[in-house]
Amino acid sequence: MYDKRIEREQIMSIKAVITDIDGTLLSHSIMDIPKSALEAIEILHQKGILLILCSGRSYALIKQANFIDRVKPDGFITMNGAQIIIDDNIVYKNPLNKDDVNRIIELSYKENYPLALNEEDRGIINMLNEQAIASSNKCGIDLGIPSPIPFPFENDVYQAVLFCTKEEERNLHPLLKDSKIIRWDPYGVDIMSTTTDKGNGVKKLLKLLNLKEEEVICLGDHNNDIEMLKAIPNSVAMGNAQEACKQVASYVTSDIDQDGWSNALKHYGVI
Repeated sequence: MYDKRIEREQIMSIKAVITDIDGTLLSHSIMDIPKSALEAIEILHQKGILLILCSGRSYALIKQANFIDRVKPDGFITMNGAQIIIDDNIVYKNPLNKDDVNRIIELSYKENYPLALNEEDRGIINMLNEQAIASSNKCGIDLGIPSPIPFPFENDVYQAVLFCTKEEERNLHPLLKDSKIIRWDPYGVDIMSTTTDKGNGVKKLLKLLNLKEEEVICLGDHNNDIEMLKAIPNSVAMGNAQEACKQVASYVTSDIDQDGWSNALKHYGVI
């Protein structure tokens, strides 16, 4: 016989919601957070449940967004897990191999692929083209004014973003010795340390906050969310998610534009 006590215990145990931004919490069709999700977030805050944003974006680009003041997150996992930020303090960081960074810079200038480097608290891009602008516009991101990237580059870089096609990406693979690639757009890839991914970032965060995996719900939609969805028992893929995300998630909710974010929290009884 089904025991409702089990469900109640699960509901009572949820202490944090960890969510991707683009395509999960932020709808690209309206370039805003759906009203139902904002209402759900308000309930989370009232209940004292933490809201953590887990994104491929850097902290600077997240803060640049127009929704931050409305969602009031309690923490951030940025650049696909390369940094964790709580109370405006960086509590974990995992930079790229510097030799890899400089080989990426060389390729960028040789092939005229626009390259953005995300440091601890700022980003720099060396050039723009139509593909880079179109890719960033989809996410509502302003890449800023291009400026030359010094070579060799000595500062710590936590994520490189190279704007190239899938075919052009083949030129990149042989250059990376301690880094990996995640494609997020037909014209854009994120490059990070081999030990960086959202799953590892989530595990680091839980340890820092003394939370158990079963006390967390995580939500995502893209291939850079897969490791996070695999890491947490209460994992949600959006209805608009890539099929690979749906295959590893514990639950598939409705589309982001059909109240998918809030529906997921209703499914788990959190709101």
